[in-house]
Amino acid sequence: MDRQQTTRPPSPEKTYTTGEEFLFKGRAFPLKVIEQDQGKPACIFQEDHIRLMVKPGSTPFDRQGLIDGWCRKEMQQALPLVIDKWEPLIGVKVCRFGVRKMKTRWGSCNTHAARIWLNLSLVHLPPRFLEYVTVHEMVHLLERGHNARFKGFMDRFIPDWRNLKKELKSYRL
Repeated sequence: MDRQQTTRPPSPEKTYTTGEEFLFKGRAFPLKVIEQDQGKPACIFQEDHIRLMVKPGSTPFDRQGLIDGWCRKEMQQALPLVIDKWEPLIGVKVCRFGVRKMKTRWGSCNTHAARIWLNLSLVHLPPRFLEYVTVHEMVHLLERGHNARFKGFMDRFIPDWRNLKKELKSYRL
């Protein structure tokens, strides 16, 4: 799924410090960073914040890696539920799926291997976008291109997909 390039001001650099907001599933949560000598670094989701347990002197790069790892696990847990829901409805079988950082796409599909990849950044957006992009990629298992047949399938499975697509374009990759 291609992403059109738009001109936007650059986002401020993340520092991954206490109080900085972090988007998760469409909601902003403040980070609470706790430095500790003992124990393993961890990212823990709480009701009202995200706790980062880090070693003293950890860098923003270290903290980003910790959060990215946690986000990847969250998506890898959420994706099978979405795929299992939609496989019988669409009539396809996803053989493999994965999550990775992508600079220009929200998702991709290898039709020969029946494998889909989703952008790690989807974890920051409301869950409806994870479902929309997943279904979009799964529909490619029925139709490779973005032609009238593809659009017909999308109309059938997610009637509001055009609005979701338009709204998704407002988010930065």
